[in-house]
Amino acid sequence: IASEFGRVRHLPNIMSRIPSIKNQAIRQGINFTIQSAASDILLMALVGLNEDIQKHQYKAKPVGVVHDSIETTTSPKDGFKVMESVYHNMVANPVLKRAYGTKFNIPFGIDLEVGRSFGDGIPVKFSNDGKVENKEEILGYFNEQKRTA
Repeated sequence: IASEFGRVRHLPNIMSRIPSIKNQAIRQGINFTIQSAASDILLMALVGLNEDIQKHQYKAKPVGVVHDSIETTTSPKDGFKVMESVYHNMVANPVLKRAYGTKFNIPFGIDLEVGRSFGDGIPVKFSNDGKVENKEEILGYFNEQKRTA
């Protein structure tokens, strides 16, 4: 079986005469198709984010990828620009389109949080054109974090 973006997974048990083994191979094929596409979409977004960081010389660095999440550190000065770059590269995914000529009929949506540590932040709200809408709330969060630190 091949994914949308060319990854290949061999499933020899698909020909098994034992129904439970054959059904497991079918489930593996379905799961592979979905997860490999999601992984490639995320990785291409990460490439685009890295291109933006280098091009604009943002003080930022992707530090981890977990399943469908990218963790990034950034300076306060470049924070909003980096958030908007993450949004653009995840939603529009220009690198994926450039690499594979892919056009998506269904728009991607993302959830982005900003904070001092992974899982301990506040949601970022974006306008339809990818601009951060709740800048004051985010700045207030960081000002409060400074007072309690």
